[in-house]
Amino acid sequence: MFRHIQQVDYALLFINSLFLMCIAFIPFVTSLLTQYITSTSPTEQHTAAIVYGATLLLNGILFNSIWWYAVWKRRLVRSDLDAQAVQRITRGYLFGLPFYALSIVLSLLNVELSLAFYIFIDLMYVLPIPFLRFGRPDIFSVGAQEAPEGHLPHTLAKNERNSLPGFTIDISRIKWRR
Repeated sequence: MFRHIQQVDYALLFINSLFLMCIAFIPFVTSLLTQYITSTSPTEQHTAAIVYGATLLLNGILFNSIWWYAVWKRRLVRSDLDAQAVQRITRGYLFGLPFYALSIVLSLLNVELSLAFYIFIDLMYVLPIPFLRFGRPDIFSVGAQEAPEGHLPHTLAKNERNSLPGFTIDISRIKWRR
């Protein structure tokens, strides 16, 4: 997502901070789920599964909020990203939200079935399933062909400031907007 975002402003950073805080909450709800999934009380099992699902749904909503804000009036995304690509990417990001909501409903009926559904959702995002790409296998690599040299994934930029194995951040490309 962030390879398509060319500029940032304080509102985008605020939404991203909320998203990261929600991600930091995932280990707690996962621990809660593992602790109460073996409980003899069905109420505790259902409650733990609902809290877990609600956290994942909130993560999905915040992730989509970052993208929606960035593409709103096309202020923060790259200028070479066409409207059709934005629609494909948006549909790809929205794909999991109804499934997370359905998992919460399933956790009211059957906790084990909802857990299996969470695993299924994760597999949908991890496995290269063509029909999930909405007819275009390149949904998540839009614009990679036009990217300037040194800014493609897994290549080293000449003016690289920070790097982790397999991850490059070129701070000089970020433009701040007030």
